Amino acid sequence: MEKFYKLFLNKLKFSYDSFDRIVLNGYIMSFHKANNLTYYFKFILGHLYINQKLLFSVTENYNKAITAFALKHQLSCEWVEKGVRKEDFVEKYRSRFEKKDQFGVYYILRSKENESTLRVARPNRKDCDEDNYLAKTRKPFGHYYFYIHDQILGNMCIRVASYLPFKITVYLNGHSYIERYLKNKAGKKSIYKKRDNAFLNIRDIGTMLKAKEGFTADLISARVNHWLDIIGPKLEKYPLCYNYFIDQIEYCRNFIFKSHSYLSGLFKRSCELSLQLISTDSIRQIFASKAKEEDITKRLNHVEEGYYVFKAFFKRCSIKQYRKFSNFLRYEVTCNHLPDMKLKKALDHLPEFKQKAEEVLDRYSETEAVMMNCHADADYFIKHSRPVMVGQTKISGIHVYQPRINRMLEVLLHDNRSIGQWKSMEVRQKILSSFAVNEKQYSRNQVIYDIRKLRAHGLVEKLHRSNRYRLTAYGVKVSLAFTLMRKRLYGPLHYSLFENQPDHSIATGSKLERMYRRLDCSINEILDYLAACPATDVGRQAA
Repeated sequence: MEKFYKLFLNKLKFSYDSFDRIVLNGYIMSFHKANNLTYYFKFILGHLYINQKLLFSVTENYNKAITAFALKHQLSCEWVEKGVRKEDFVEKYRSRFEKKDQFGVYYILRSKENESTLRVARPNRKDCDEDNYLAKTRKPFGHYYFYIHDQILGNMCIRVASYLPFKITVYLNGHSYIERYLKNKAGKKSIYKKRDNAFLNIRDIGTMLKAKEGFTADLISARVNHWLDIIGPKLEKYPLCYNYFIDQIEYCRNFIFKSHSYLSGLFKRSCELSLQLISTDSIRQIFASKAKEEDITKRLNHVEEGYYVFKAFFKRCSIKQYRKFSNFLRYEVTCNHLPDMKLKKALDHLPEFKQKAEEVLDRYSETEAVMMNCHADADYFIKHSRPVMVGQTKISGIHVYQPRINRMLEVLLHDNRSIGQWKSMEVRQKILSSFAVNEKQYSRNQVIYDIRKLRAHGLVEKLHRSNRYRLTAYGVKVSLAFTLMRKRLYGPLHYSLFENQPDHSIATGSKLERMYRRLDCSINEILDYLAACPATDVGRQAA
């Protein structure tokens, strides 16, 4: 992280680490083997034999309990239509619950999904039901999705299978927990700004760090068990106890920049360089593992917001970087199989995964710091050509081809040290004398309008309690781009491309002219290469 902070510390508003999406599987370990359930029905409940009707009765009892729970709390319990995203369907109910600051189950959905369950099996050559036993199978059956707004963990979802052995799946998000922690600490005061699963601003970063340390395996188990006591299945003469295992987990490092303009071009260029320069050995070093080459891949594509996202895959784990909300950069480690990172799946090993994920992110941040230390594409000519709003007034843009603006910027740039602070009529007089312009061709109103336009674009500022102006530090850079680069770089190159290219066989004594000729040669090589190669080959080599 030293390289990253060395390059971008003064550009960052703040940064933080946190868990993101977490998916847990819950199992009743005593029912993990089908023989234990056979023992439960025969020797604890006293049934002489096991049949399908007995299994259906357990499911029917749970369905009736959930129906009664939904009626008591006036909740909807609906089947999900095919093709409907569940989170989008319950979004309006979730936001309504959050606005009222209520806690509990706010919606129940039902879905038929393929999952592991039990069937009644009979030994070969046996016709008596007394010898029936239970065996594992896989088939589609009903599941309940309970959408919950918890007082500590925030928004969460628990999926409960309606058939034995009642496997559950828990969906959590570390950002929801941090948000609830901040709300509980601040009360009605707003101390943060959050969109989706990203914090864009926060007043007290220390409170967030305390919240991150409080997100532990014991806390998660306690809150999930609390809700399972309310909505979970119940068995006669046998209390159910779940053990939790990590199915999928994400840990992210987030950087919030002060300005979106700094990140926009740089991030796109760094993704392209990452795809080109991060090798298989680099990914092995990032994950600190000796994986086979076929277990490692990398990819660059677009997310819905239109930004790039770079992914590097390591077995069933991945690390990716993407940009959100213009000034938000995230590096994220995702693991779908903890043994790939030499960790056990039990929830108790959450601190070990956190430590390992932070080490991976440290190494990846060091690698990306090198990629982001590059030149990016930023066209300020286009930026300033767009109109800007000052209050309710629209001010037109600044264009390279406008002679009045070019003359004013050139005068201000060359005479900034001598004039320093100037009045509008002083600038007008300097332009008239320098460029031999008639007074009727450049009136007082035109000078005032041009200065107003430059002020709107941030190039000129008015001194406090005076009628004098001066160039800003940003204005000096833009003036250089509009005048010197246009005259010394773009102008000569355009002349050689479209008008007349000098004969290179005749030597010149000018060092600047020799540099122009080298640029001409490079441009000609690019044009010849593009003309010779088909478009598909160029795109393939660029990718």
